[in-house]
Amino acid sequence: MTAPWIAGFVALWVGFLALAVILLGLLRRMSPILERAEAQLGVHGGKGSFGGAPVASAVAPFQLVDATGQTVLSRESVEEPTLLLFVAPGCQPCEQILGGLDGVGERYEGVPFHVVVEEEEGTVEAPPGVSLLYERGHAASAAFQTIVTPHAFVVDHGGLVLDQRIPGSADDLRQMALRQRGGGESTDGHTPHTHPHSIKPAEGR
Repeated sequence: MTAPWIAGFVALWVGFLALAVILLGLLRRMSPILERAEAQLGVHGGKGSFGGAPVASAVAPFQLVDATGQTVLSRESVEEPTLLLFVAPGCQPCEQILGGLDGVGERYEGVPFHVVVEEEEGTVEAPPGVSLLYERGHAASAAFQTIVTPHAFVVDHGGLVLDQRIPGSADDLRQMALRQRGGGESTDGHTPHTHPHSIKPAEGR
């Protein structure tokens, strides 16, 4: 075998190995999404929707824990409209939104606010004072029928979904919070929720 053939053969194998490394990297980045999809399909018998729990529906039971493993929030413990932001480590849009939450604290425009991340995926850098909670096995993501991040929901007593959207900025979250107080701009052209408790909860799943 001549030198040019050997060089070509080596170059081919180097290219193949580089492609394999790239594919493995992509699979690793996709694995959290696939796990969320698997969790949701398991909860909903393979009939789940990935666009998020519809407004005026009731989510399945869920639990969120703090860094010590203590349950902080569940469907049964929600007592007022509460804003939840699902994020994931390595999610650049999530990082941009979190970076705009300095000074927000545990309430956003008066509405209880929590950032939610999957416990097994690690943690994210939340601004000081912002409540960071963890889900286990993507159970909360499945309850809210979402496999994407960032994804925000306003949930009320009994798991009633009052609002949901994929936010593009911290101001989108602010508008969601303001709508629960009868202010802010409606993103869908409808009248903002001025009396969220007047909506009758749907049957839980």
